[in-house]
Amino acid sequence: MKLFFLSVGYFLLVGCSIAEKPHAYLDEKPNGLVQKWVVKTHTEYFPGSYPAEMGSPVLVGPNILQASTGNGLGLYRGFDGKRIWLREMKGGSQATPLPVEPENRVYIGGNDGLIYCLNLSDGGLIWSQELSSRSTSRPSYRDGKIFIQTEDQSLHAFEAETGKKLWSQKRNILSTTILQSTTIRGETSPVVWGDRVIAGFGDGHLVSFRIADGILDWERDLSGTAKFTDVDGTPVLQGDVLIAASYDGNLYRISASKGQILSSFNAGSARAVRLDGETMYLPSSDGNLYALNSKDLSLKWKFKVEKGIPTGVAVIGHELVIPTSRRYVYVLDKTSGEAAFRVDLGSKSGVYSDTVVKGDQLFFFSAFGNLYRYELLPEETRKGRGYAIQ
Repeated sequence: MKLFFLSVGYFLLVGCSIAEKPHAYLDEKPNGLVQKWVVKTHTEYFPGSYPAEMGSPVLVGPNILQASTGNGLGLYRGFDGKRIWLREMKGGSQATPLPVEPENRVYIGGNDGLIYCLNLSDGGLIWSQELSSRSTSRPSYRDGKIFIQTEDQSLHAFEAETGKKLWSQKRNILSTTILQSTTIRGETSPVVWGDRVIAGFGDGHLVSFRIADGILDWERDLSGTAKFTDVDGTPVLQGDVLIAASYDGNLYRISASKGQILSSFNAGSARAVRLDGETMYLPSSDGNLYALNSKDLSLKWKFKVEKGIPTGVAVIGHELVIPTSRRYVYVLDKTSGEAAFRVDLGSKSGVYSDTVVKGDQLFFFSAFGNLYRYELLPEETRKGRGYAIQ
């Protein structure tokens, strides 16, 4: 089969989900999400057409960092959404920024194929360096080094202070199982474990490199026989165990030291799992949210969204807030998986980024470039129907 890349990412695939039962009854339940503010950052490509935003909001004290294709990277006040500063980039950015607060710096990849190091206080440029292609992932930091993946299946290491390039490694996906499949857009955020940096790639491999020189340590094929084999969801560390998945394949528990598969669950994802004590939540590419035992991956419950796929999990008290790629945000009981209500963002909207939680406040970024702040109300104060309260 001819190799091709889906130009706007995995979210083009999400229209295939079919609900097991209608969810219209949820629209009649008391709504507990109150919209506090919204900031519009998007720019039309042409009338009625917008880029699909993928970057996630990041908390920095009381403020929020958010990148967009419309205007680059901005710092916004968490209280009212007012912008504090803006660093414009050619083509903007669909990546998630990495603040390193002790050094008062923030690192991010741009759509112009550069990695930027900025002053966290005012957005001033400290340095920039050319990458092999653009990046939609979040950089990682350890011991004065920055690691970033790019969409041409490369991993780069830089000195955080000066921007000096230390090493690069590129996966030759044309020589692997990707020839029998296709790949989707997106990259993992590299995970640093000890003296290793670990990343997933479009050929379905999870790979460990030595931090010092980028030499291969181990690699593990997670692709299976699925059509879309990418490992795009950022692996999550659970002690010395990695939790990682391929898009259409399985979820795995993997030894971080050797790459040995310890156990698996039959559902794939392009999102990271959310660990919460003895439970992990998997927003799967099959349209389900799975609650699994965090030790052996046994199933506790699952919830099927009506449209698209779940794209994240936010834990607030005994409830989960689940944004989806198409239209709805659900609130579930985290023990039973029972839906409390859902909020309708509009028929053309959706969320592809992670949801950030601060107390009872939630921040998320829609596909069309709207940065939202919501408040989750206590159950006894909820009223109205399942639409966002303005």
